[in-house]
Amino acid sequence: MLVKIQGILVDGSGTATPVGQAISLPQGMDATVQLSVTNQAGAAVDLTAYQGLRLTVKSASVGGIPIASIAAVISDPTHGVCTFTLPGATTRQLLGTYVYDVVSTNGSGGRDEVVPDSFLEINQAVGA
Repeated sequence: MLVKIQGILVDGSGTATPVGQAISLPQGMDATVQLSVTNQAGAAVDLTAYQGLRLTVKSASVGGIPIASIAAVISDPTHGVCTFTLPGATTRQLLGTYVYDVVSTNGSGGRDEVVPDSFLEINQAVGA
């Protein structure tokens, strides 16, 4: 299953800000989350220097406990595209509402929130 989301890197080039984006997945299904990263003006961000993009799944409670942390595969760096793979073995262990975010680390060690805390809903698979 392919899920596409949009991330915004805050760089002062415009006024856009990162927004939450809910994802809903069936329990036990392999999923690929494709992230396209733009700057605040809407231009694609060159991800060549961003080796630390991570999607983190957390419990939905306040101060959510991290459950899974998935490193990005930079699939098209000059166009700001990367993917995260959530294997069925991971989603099989989850059921209900969780929170995820995407954070990047640039070459100088700075951290940027590209996708803020957003809901991740894992639904019971049909016939389960």
